[in-house]
Amino acid sequence: MDIYAITGFSNTTTLTVNRIVNFIFKYQIASEDELENIFRSVDYALSPYKYQGGFVLLAEDNSSIIGSVVVNRTNMEGYVPKNLMVYFAADPNSAYPDIEKKLLKKAIQLTSGEIAYHASLNSPALELLEDVGFEKNFFEMRLKR
Repeated sequence: MDIYAITGFSNTTTLTVNRIVNFIFKYQIASEDELENIFRSVDYALSPYKYQGGFVLLAEDNSSIIGSVVVNRTNMEGYVPKNLMVYFAADPNSAYPDIEKKLLKKAIQLTSGEIAYHASLNSPALELLEDVGFEKNFFEMRLKR
């Protein structure tokens, strides 16, 4: 198994981006977002522009994606966390049952500053996130339109 990061300065093809987006759509943990939103987040993470960016962390086994984390850099540190972990996904049928925890630890290692993750109050991801050091910090309210 290989775990590596892709950034806006990586030579990433459209085929690779589509593989990542489709994988996340199929295996996203604690989220049910649409393909378009996943694509936008991956695109933002892979942006080479100064006020965008972040990274996509991939775990592969025999050239097949078995896990992924998408982190967007917010450029808003000081009033919101510097990083937003938008998605994490793992194939539950992979030969690596602890892949989610390994990916989260690697994402933490690759970032500087705070990392936020938005999850519902009954999210199955909360325990895993707490295991790697995340704390329940804020309660968010939204006006949906």
